Amino acid sequence: MASNSAIPVDQPHTPAEILQLQNQLAQVRNQRIILELRNEIARENQLLAAAQRRLQATESQTPTGGCALNSSHTPTPFTIGSTTPANKGTNATPWDSRPNPVTGNNNTSGTIIPRKEAELPRLPVPRKYYGRDRSSYLTLVSKLRGLFRKHKRYFALDKNKIAEAKRHLSRLVLDEWTTYTESRGRAHTWDEFRFFLLRQIERPATPRVARHRWNVTRQHRDETVRDFANYLVMLENDFSTPISEQDRSQRLCHGMNRLLQKRARDDTSFSTLRYDAQVELLTKWEMELARPVESVSHRTEVVS
Repeated sequence: MASNSAIPVDQPHTPAEILQLQNQLAQVRNQRIILELRNEIARENQLLAAAQRRLQATESQTPTGGCALNSSHTPTPFTIGSTTPANKGTNATPWDSRPNPVTGNNNTSGTIIPRKEAELPRLPVPRKYYGRDRSSYLTLVSKLRGLFRKHKRYFALDKNKIAEAKRHLSRLVLDEWTTYTESRGRAHTWDEFRFFLLRQIERPATPRVARHRWNVTRQHRDETVRDFANYLVMLENDFSTPISEQDRSQRLCHGMNRLLQKRARDDTSFSTLRYDAQVELLTKWEMELARPVESVSHRTEVVS
């Protein structure tokens, strides 16, 4: 005979047991938050140590007769090499994971006629980029794209694009980029650089906030498909549980502008593609929609 102390399966839980389970759940969540905070602290300590080493090296090389901060703090130019995505490196950090940033076919080689420093195409730097919010990121990238379109020949190389963009970074963000590139020891693409800038934006306080932003965000007017997809990736990395590729694809399409949404609905094969292929196809459609505008701009430049 079964013991009288056994609780039937269909018997409702008592309030005391519910309270106990809720407390247990809160403890587990707090332990996870503590571990995440410790990981973040460890990462920040590594970045701080690297910045201090660079500062000490710079001070030891600075002439005693003057201060040469501008020249001594300019990052060493990259040597063109592999274009393997950032998360495939042997020293990949935890924030490189799940899922990969979306990158295109970037130019990392070619022949560009050298120019004197004073002749290089430059954008004014009214204020530095601190990575405070998505709006400041979109403003910076939009202005840079305009410069790149105007001087296509010079900015055919990703290293030239990155060199110009670095002029607009705050000291803290620039130090983070230098540490990031030194840990990998290779050249980086323009898409990878943009994804890095996205990562500098203030992170959501909790996975719940990240999920809410992911659910409601929409593609901005000056935001490309790849930038929007990478922003969703950044938010997704803060989720407490992974999502399916189908959910990821649906969220991307629902956040696109109306013209791209219509193209996706009208294309019967779109829903059968993998997520990365969908991003590439949306990018292609986006370029086709923007082509007439760029043609008009080009004719205006020729006339002037």
